Amino acid sequence: MRRLGLVIFIIMSVAAFSAAPSYSIERQMKVIHGEVSSVDWVGGILVVKWLEEEFDAYQEITFMVPDMFKINKGAGTIGLSELEIGDALIVHYYENPDGSTELISITDTAPLGGAY
Repeated sequence: MRRLGLVIFIIMSVAAFSAAPSYSIERQMKVIHGEVSSVDWVGGILVVKWLEEEFDAYQEITFMVPDMFKINKGAGTIGLSELEIGDALIVHYYENPDGSTELISITDTAPLGGAY
């Protein structure tokens, strides 16, 4: 009798879990081509300015950059502390339903320094 009760409990639990609404996160990946407007190396905050062509106006978006996040530059990578105001960037990120963002990648397209 105990086994039958346990089996019924397990079946009911699985059925309840399966019938529960699934809250899949519907994130939309976005790409912007802009430039560094502001950077806080200590706080891990990056503000990127880009031209919103639909409205023919500049927009800014703020990203929280995780510790140790690597930014692509040339054939290598750099850290957030190596970005400079005005550096050209390509940013790939997810925009979550709640309006928050999650960085996928940042590419610094500013020319590499050095001798010509």
